[in-house]
Amino acid sequence: MASEYKIDHIKDEGIVYPFVDSTARANVQTLAQKLEKYKGDLGADISAEETRAKAAELALQNSKVNTAAGMGLSHNDFTDTYKGKLDNPAAMTGATALTDGTQGDVPAPEAGDEGLFLRGDGEWAKPQDTTYEKVTHLKDGLMSKEDKIKLDAMDADTDELSACNTTFVGNVITETFGNGRTRETTFNNDGSITQVITKADTDTITLNTVFNNDGSITRTKTVTPIS
Repeated sequence: MASEYKIDHIKDEGIVYPFVDSTARANVQTLAQKLEKYKGDLGADISAEETRAKAAELALQNSKVNTAAGMGLSHNDFTDTYKGKLDNPAAMTGATALTDGTQGDVPAPEAGDEGLFLRGDGEWAKPQDTTYEKVTHLKDGLMSKEDKIKLDAMDADTDELSACNTTFVGNVITETFGNGRTRETTFNNDGSITQVITKADTDTITLNTVFNNDGSITRTKTVTPIS
């Protein structure tokens, strides 16, 4: 690259120093050419960097999403399909014996339905099988209170017999059972039998059995409450 002008002198603080030596003049001119080329290359590099920076800034500008004041999710940054589902949710459809149900909003219960539950068919209903009949020898069911008393009595008798002590004194038989109950049986001179059943913190029961001359039997029961 040739210089646009020839350097034949150097001027410093108003003093001109001419180049008499042609070799010195050539060296200075070559240095000036290199400096000019360096400035050109540097300017090209700076221009290229500026171009790349502007391109990157433009790409970022084109790809960003602008915010909208006072807005959240919208069709701009959320699909219209999902936006529609949020605005108008589908109602739940119940299942049938042949078809599946679909998910969705459940039907709202009304006042007084607090004891109901949501069935698979989408209806609020009472639980099934909340009442049972009494148990029989042929089918399951609930036990009556009377049968429960009898069952408890059988258990009590079993406990009593597991630790029973019997003594005989004259015409009196005294039985002490495992649960603390005592039964005293007296064979009276008139042929009658008297049984007195006692237990701590319970009523005293007296049973009297009379054998009548006509062959019949009379039984009486007396309960003496605990004091």
